[in-house]
Parts: sequence; structure tokens; C-alpha cells
Amino acid sequence: MITTINALIIGAICGLGPIILGTIKKQMTLGICGLFACILSGLVLNIFLAGPMCVFFIWIITRKSDT
Repeated sequence: MITTINALIIGAICGLGPIILGTIKKQMTLGICGLFACILSGLVLNIFLAGPMCVFFIWIITRKSDT
């Protein structure tokens, strides 16, 4: 039970990056998708998958907002 809660917290913390950047760059849909993807990834493989998922969504948001 505590491991699941810790995984959710780690996923949510990693998901803050995409949601904040998505709000700043006016890409809210991608930011929310990034948050949920990080939370689910945190449940699956903890920080080992939530971290790269955060970086991936930040990359997508910055790439999409440049065009």
C-alpha cells in the first residue's frame, strides 16, 4: 500500500513539469496527458519510467510550441 502511494507521488511530481510547461506554452492538452502518463508510468516502473516520460512530454510540448 505504501509503495503504491509512493509511486503515485513520484509520478505526480514528475508530471508537474509537463503540466506547468504546457500551461506556459498554451499546450494544456499535452500537459494534462503528460501528467497522467507520468502518474501511470510511476505506478508501473516508478521513477525509472516516470522520469523519461516527463522528459518526453516536455520535449513534445517545446517542439510543438516552436512551430
